[in-house]
Amino acid sequence: MSRARTLLAAPAALALALAVAAAPAGAAQTKGATGLHDKRYCEILELRGLPPTATAIVWNTLGLNACPASWWDAFDAPDLAKELGATAVVLNGPRHFLMDSVTGARTGRVRSFHGQRLREVAALPIRT
Repeated sequence: MSRARTLLAAPAALALALAVAAAPAGAAQTKGATGLHDKRYCEILELRGLPPTATAIVWNTLGLNACPASWWDAFDAPDLAKELGATAVVLNGPRHFLMDSVTGARTGRVRSFHGQRLREVAALPIRT
């Protein structure tokens, strides 16, 4: 399970890169954003299933909100996992973006978590 934890701890940049790399060429219009350096964001990593058929869904606040402290601090990972029907949830953040720009396919759905919107940026299969 240590490899699964390593994958779940991947930073947003890795999740975005994996999502872009996994998308078929021409499947989605690419979008770009600049001025991101030091922007605050948070991620919710939602584990569905168990290896070898598990998937980690990465939800990210970047571009949607600045991950307000009072909202983020109110989360309890086990309670959120139960609410979502997930095997487990990892709360990753708050963090500050290191890069200044990013380009990728903006195909992920957006949903609300307790009043703040997050975008699905990756679904990572965990096979071992």
